[in-house]
Order: sequence, then C-alpha cells, then structure tokens
Amino acid sequence: MLSACGGGGGTDSNTAPKATDQSVSTGENTPLDITLTGNDDDGDSLSFTVKGDPANGTLSGTVPDLTYTPDADFTGDDSFTFTVGDGSATSAQATVSITVTPLYAIGGTVTGMVNSGLTLENNEADSLDVAGVSFEFPTQLSDASAYEVTVAAPPEQQLCQVANASGTVAAADVNDVDVLCRSWRTAAPIETDSGDAGAPQIAFDGNGNAMAVWIQNDGSFDRVWANTWSADSGWGTATVISGSTGDAETPQVVFDSNGDARAVWTQLSTYTNLWVNRYQPGTGWGTAGFIEYNDGNATDPQIAADSAGNLMIVWEQDEPPPTTPNPTNIWAIYYLSGSGWGTAEKIETDGGSAQVPKIAFDSDGNAIAVWSQYNGSTEFDIRANIYASGGTWGTPEDIESTDAGNSFNPQIVIDSSDVATVVWSSNDGTRDNIWATSYTAASGWGADELLETDNAGSAFNPQIAVDSADNLIAVWRQHDGTGYNIWANTATPDDGWGTAELVETTDSSASTPQVAFDGDGNAIAVWTTFSIWANTWSPGDGWSTEGLIETDETGSATVPQVGFDHVGNAIAVWAQDDGTRTNIEANSFE
Repeated sequence: MLSACGGGGGTDSNTAPKATDQSVSTGENTPLDITLTGNDDDGDSLSFTVKGDPANGTLSGTVPDLTYTPDADFTGDDSFTFTVGDGSATSAQATVSITVTPLYAIGGTVTGMVNSGLTLENNEADSLDVAGVSFEFPTQLSDASAYEVTVAAPPEQQLCQVANASGTVAAADVNDVDVLCRSWRTAAPIETDSGDAGAPQIAFDGNGNAMAVWIQNDGSFDRVWANTWSADSGWGTATVISGSTGDAETPQVVFDSNGDARAVWTQLSTYTNLWVNRYQPGTGWGTAGFIEYNDGNATDPQIAADSAGNLMIVWEQDEPPPTTPNPTNIWAIYYLSGSGWGTAEKIETDGGSAQVPKIAFDSDGNAIAVWSQYNGSTEFDIRANIYASGGTWGTPEDIESTDAGNSFNPQIVIDSSDVATVVWSSNDGTRDNIWATSYTAASGWGADELLETDNAGSAFNPQIAVDSADNLIAVWRQHDGTGYNIWANTATPDDGWGTAELVETTDSSASTPQVAFDGDGNAIAVWTTFSIWANTWSPGDGWSTEGLIETDETGSATVPQVGFDHVGNAIAVWAQDDGTRTNIEANSFE
C-alpha cells in the first residue's frame, strides 16, 4: 500500500473528498507515468493511498506520482484502486484502468556488408548501429503504427539500399526489411588484345547493362573497341567497332531510350572526321560510318540522348586549310528517332577559336551546348547555345561574367525540372577557381557562383552530376600549395550550393576526378593518383573514407570513368599499365 499525506484541516461541516477514475494505456514492456488526482470541495489538502495493486504489473514512485511497469510481455487490461483523504474523511475508491497494448518489433536482414559503420533509423528517430546480418530496432511499435527504415550512415566505402522499407504494423512483428549494401569487387581486364589501350568511356542502359568503349592499337592504327556488361553474366568479349584505316580518337558512348547504344569518335583520313556506330541488343554492332565530311579536322565529340530516342552530337572543328588564322568552331548534328541523321551545322560563327563542347537534353527534347571560346581580344569565355526541340539552334551567348582571365572546361547537367547547371574553371589573375551558373527557360542564365574559396592554389577539371531529386555534386582537382587533392561541393534545390570539402587526403598527385549518382541520391567519385581510388557520398552521412579499387602495382592506372545503373550498381573503367602495355580494366560496385 502506497500512502502520502498532503496536510490536514477541516471544519465541523467537512465534505468528503472524491478520487478521480482514470483510463490510460501503454505499450507492451513499456513503463507508464501516472499522476493520481482527486478534488475536495472544501479546498483541503489531500493525501493519496493505493488500496489495490495491479495484478499484472508493479507500481513505483511516491503518490500521487507513480510509475506503472507491466509484467514482461504482458498485454491486456490491468488496474489498481486508490483513495484520497483530507484528514477527516476518506473518499470512495477510484480505479485507474490500464490497457497494455501489444508492441511489435521492426527488423530485418542485412546483405553485403563488408565494412563497419552501418547505422539505420526508423521514423527518423530510432537509431541503430548494425554489426551483423540481422537487426531489430530497440523501440517497438503498436498495431497500425507507421514505420520507415532509412540508412542514416552506410558502412565505409559502401552504399546501401532498403527494400520493404516502409509500411504499417499489422498486429505482427515486421521482419522483412531488407538492407542491401554494395561494395567494390575485384578489378580485372575487360580486353585481352596485345596493343596499348586508353581513353575508356562507359554508359548504362535502363536495364542494368553497360557498354564500355576505348581506343586500342592493332599494330597499325588506333581503333575503337567495345565490350558489353550484362546484368546477368558480366563482361562479354571485346570487339573492334571502327574501320581499319586511320587512327581513331576520343570515343564517346550513350544509350538511347530504346536500349540501343551509339558510339562516336573521330578518325583520321586526310583530315579527322566524325564517325558513328550503333549497337542493338540481340544484333550487336553495325558497320561504322562517318556522319560529317569537311575539309577540316573534327575533334572532341560529345553525344547525348533524350527521352524519345533522339540524339545530338557536338564537336570542335577547324576550317579547311590554308585559312590563316584557322579558328575552330563548334558544330552539331541531330539524329531524329525513326528518321536518321540530319545535316551537320555550325552552332556558332564567332571568329575566336571554340573548344571542347559539352551537350545535354532537357525533358522536352531541348538541348543546351556549352563550350569555351576566345573572345577575340583578351581571354576565353564560357558560351552556350540552345537547341529548341523541333530543329532550331538559337544565338550563342556568354554565360559567365568572371572576366579577369581565361575560362575553360565547362560541364553541363540538366535536372528533372529542366534546370541546367554549368560548372567551369576560371582564372582570376592569380589562380584558377571553380564557378557555376544555372539556366531556366523562364529566367535565362543566372549569376555566377564561386564553388570554392581556397586560395592556396588553383582548381581545375570540374565534373558535375545530378540525381533524380535534382541534387548536384561537383568535383574538381585543387592545388593546396604543395600537391593536388580532390574536392567537392553539393547543392540542393532548396538550399543551393554548400561548402567545399575534401573528398580525399591520401596523396598529393590526385587528378581526373569523375562523379556519378545512383537512383537514391548516393554518389561515387573516382580519381587517380596513378592508382585508382573511390569514395562514396550519401545524403545523411556525406563523404566516407576513400579506398583503392585496384591494387596492381606494376604500372600506372589513369583516366577513370564511373557510371551507375538503375538499381544502384556501378562500374568504373580505367587504363592500367601492366609493365608491358596499357590495358582497359574495370571494377564493379554491387
């Protein structure tokens, strides 16, 4: 029996106090705080006395402030009684009715975790560090409660996805939440030819299949090779896809919405011309053919596909000799799905040389090309032109105002809201910095924005990626006064760009970074220090710890590329010197 007195007092006409009934509830195995209450018409101080203990639990504390603890695993109805007194009279007994509701566990399994550091959350609150192949959150939920399991932090150098992640408890434990963690596997060559190879590129279709293309010497010429990665069986057999005369250079590859791949490259005849080949599932590669022939050299082609299967190629081309001076211009050619290639055309006619174009489509089939161009007097600027779906290029325009020095290496992405973002490097008279700007059809080009403020050294070679939620990651190479590191900055649609941060700290010779997003907003960056490194980024945890994805010490590994498929598997490709020749190697993240 628990009893406490709150003082006495009264008159000859004292009225007995009243104890107040209560109905409360708690979950299984969950203590519940209860405050007993009563009232007295005379305003006397009250004392409380527990008269009948609960049958299926215990009470602790000092009345009127008690804690009810149900017996282990008990569910159902319980109760206890109490009275109140004013020193002269005692109330009738009141009842505290307690309902103990069943609680259900939320848990599941973990597959593929090879490193430590996995943290899960349920409903953005209940946090659990996971070390094994199964898990169960410490906080159980009542029937009809909602749950949502998310990855708060993946294991180091891994990314994780959650299946059956959310739902409503249906009077039973939830034990089918599946966490799949992906990691890098073992690097291996994807070709076995005897000639030196380089310049690899990779692209994925919508079904998890990939295509890699590269340049490889056959003893006479550099030719374009390709190999396919099947989601079911891995890499196939490398095959030549370019013609047998004249050196080929700078291959690029893209998949269209029909699952066909197109490879484009330049190949030397009298001049270097633009060539293309088509891969169709079930049929393979066709016959290479050139799609422009001008008395000038075509270089640095880029190709993009829209959601309707249309294609656009842009490239740099000089005028026929013996023009002096001989500026380079930006050209483009459009492929209409179902009809074929159109006619190559200049998309700018400025007298200053234009360099290294990039191209991207929006969701309506409009395209934006960007490039660096000499302004005729002092410096190179970043310029752009817009192709309207249906067949018309607009007028080129400068899109950056950082006029202190040369601007180079523009990169472009367009998000699902049709916002284009361009990043580039620009010299301020002392050092190169990384800048960005954005474009919308309604507002045009926005103001330039500096992505990094480290003045210890110059920043170069930006790359950019966008995810399905319109988040951005830019990566670049930056000198710290002693050596080079890889840096990054991220942006969200709501908050814009954040603060630049290091992606790696292991070496002073890092270069050629690349970055890609998966479908869940996670990212992988790859780069070389003459070995190939990678780091993962997740929205909740940021950058992880960098790690090698190849361990061949016989020669240098360079020019990595990386891409994701639709379910979160990735492939990196690069050129690897084995001490005798340079091969194309790959590693899968799955």
